[in-house]
Amino acid sequence: MEEAQPQTGATRRDLMTAMFAAPAALALPGALPAATTAPPLKVLSLVARKSALSQDRFRQHWLGIHGPMARKVPGLQGFILSEAVQDSAAAAPGANYKDRFDGIAHIWYPSQEAMRAGMATQSAKDWLADGDLFIDRAASRNFIVEEQVVVPPPRGEGGIKRTLLMVRKPEQTHEAFMAHWTGRHVELARGVPGLAGCVYNKIVSALGRQGSPFAEIDGIAEVWWDSGAANMGGRVESPQSAAWAADAALFTDRARSRTIISLEHVMIAPAGAPA
Repeated sequence: MEEAQPQTGATRRDLMTAMFAAPAALALPGALPAATTAPPLKVLSLVARKSALSQDRFRQHWLGIHGPMARKVPGLQGFILSEAVQDSAAAAPGANYKDRFDGIAHIWYPSQEAMRAGMATQSAKDWLADGDLFIDRAASRNFIVEEQVVVPPPRGEGGIKRTLLMVRKPEQTHEAFMAHWTGRHVELARGVPGLAGCVYNKIVSALGRQGSPFAEIDGIAEVWWDSGAANMGGRVESPQSAAWAADAALFTDRARSRTIISLEHVMIAPAGAPA
């Protein structure tokens, strides 16, 4: 496994440049699997607050001001904020991505063209400028991802979700990791009782970053369990879930991966998502 390259934080100008450039890059031959109808474009962000802000002040601004502002940005097909809870996103010195962060943002666009057009509007520029007030751009990460919906998830307000920032074993290539994760591991997931939702986010590019997009994280899984709030979305025990977890250990370096517990806040419901 290649070592993570030293990287500098993205400024708002870097982010804007990357978001304009990314659709063109994705259109290059071989950038994405060929399809007769292009899937929605998704941007997934690990969002860290500025150090001067308390967690409560960050949440008030992120959920109460910044989230609703997205409704004025043309072209957004969905926008969900996942609020990290129980210190699950605290700094993790042993992980590949070590920084503390505060939540995960999910943005869907119907197409590359809609993303490009929407980000050129004044509403989008105001929205990004508002993010500069409370987001630590250097500690945050922004990825363009391709979704693989294994089990269609619930998308209700306050839903409990676990997000896995997955890192491959040192002896594996990224390609071998992906083949196992999106192949055999998917087959096992579809037979797991109590698995209410499962989405694999395959990283296409890292916005505003240099070097390999897989330097810190190989893939991002979102998992919803039908285990109730008392268990904070923990795994429903069964022989099938045990087999699924054992299979993950074959290709995932758990010590360098992370699991984030979060509450979902739906600002714009993704098109076609079950309630």
